[in-house]
Amino acid sequence: METLFLLLGTGQNVLQNLDQREYKKTPYYLANDKTKRTVESPFVGEAIVKLHPNRFSQIHIFGTNSSMWETLYMYVIDKINDPADTQTAYKYFPKIWKAISEKSLDQNPELLQDISDKVSKYFGTTTYCHIIEVGENENQLWNVFDNILHLKLPEKTLVSFDITHGLRYQPFFFIFSLFYLNLVSDSRVKFGSIFYGALELRNEERHKGIAPIFEYNVFSELHNWITATEVFHRYKDPEQFVNLLKNNPDTNQLSEIISNYSFAFNSNNYSDIIKYSKLLVEEIDELEKVPDLPIALKFVLPKIKELPKEINSAENKAQKLLLISRILLKQHNYSSSILAMYEAVVETYREQKKIEDQFEANTYFTKDLNTFKSNIIKNKISNFYKNINDLKNLRNQVAHLNQTDSNALNKEKILLLINYFSGNLEKVKFS
Repeated sequence: METLFLLLGTGQNVLQNLDQREYKKTPYYLANDKTKRTVESPFVGEAIVKLHPNRFSQIHIFGTNSSMWETLYMYVIDKINDPADTQTAYKYFPKIWKAISEKSLDQNPELLQDISDKVSKYFGTTTYCHIIEVGENENQLWNVFDNILHLKLPEKTLVSFDITHGLRYQPFFFIFSLFYLNLVSDSRVKFGSIFYGALELRNEERHKGIAPIFEYNVFSELHNWITATEVFHRYKDPEQFVNLLKNNPDTNQLSEIISNYSFAFNSNNYSDIIKYSKLLVEEIDELEKVPDLPIALKFVLPKIKELPKEINSAENKAQKLLLISRILLKQHNYSSSILAMYEAVVETYREQKKIEDQFEANTYFTKDLNTFKSNIIKNKISNFYKNINDLKNLRNQVAHLNQTDSNALNKEKILLLINYFSGNLEKVKFS
């Protein structure tokens, strides 16, 4: 299901009088259509609809009070050629003309509704006409934005739009509006194609007097890749990114590694985070050598590689865990940051004590902490014993859902502890 947005301008004779406004009829064809089917029309929006029969379930036409509503109205009345509609036009056209000359069409909803009805009948598709403000200041732009957000769009739809006509800023503004719609609708409203009727190219020899209509999907594709990359990079949510990789056999391995890497992060499996960080960087390095890899994917791979590459650069497991803790803190994942930091402390203890088994190291560390207290370390580091106990208590509270002390788990204390151990753990010499 797809919805089409069209922008209605003020005509090619914008600097002339109202009664001289018109679009000249032009033959159009789809630039990617090998059959070169054509539609002649003064409105590129009509050509888009006619050259894509049954593609759009809804059409929304946007224009200001000064746009060529009267020209559009009489054009479709003439095309429909129904005596009943012609009779209605005798009643409504003078009122439409007057409202446009007074820039008050937005105050006459019955006139706008009749234009919508006639265009719907001609296109054979439900069409809605909307008056938007010119956008002379930011308040007007916010009003346009608000109008777009409150459209009654189908539950699951692609929204494509034609940028041929209208004011110069409007396509830019509409793109951002569609990005926002995609976000707030949880992707139920998706950004589709952008159409442009290149009237200025029709006289080039290769177009033989016919204006090409270009359809661009690159904007929505870039948006999808950027959004998926950001969500994965910040929150380790792989769903959008993995979905984009599905249709390319070269990225099956990358998709699997990303899924496992994400699961490791979200399940606090630090050994697997380290393992899949290495695999992820290796796989991306190989993919970057593939010549026909999608360009959009090539653009985002360096960002995907950024964190695992940083983890790989740490010299040992304890430093890797320390880094993972700081990454989790930066992402505001406070509980996981505490767990990772405690693992970094125990791993530092294990490495210095040369204990093979990780679980044994945790048992010995707890025992030594209780036995030696502040003497658990050889060197003098201020507040180490107090902070390691605070860290352990927070770790236990997070791991065991201990809610007996409501003040124990708070953001300030977590920040202080993570920063403390980030600066001091590598200095510690255990007894």
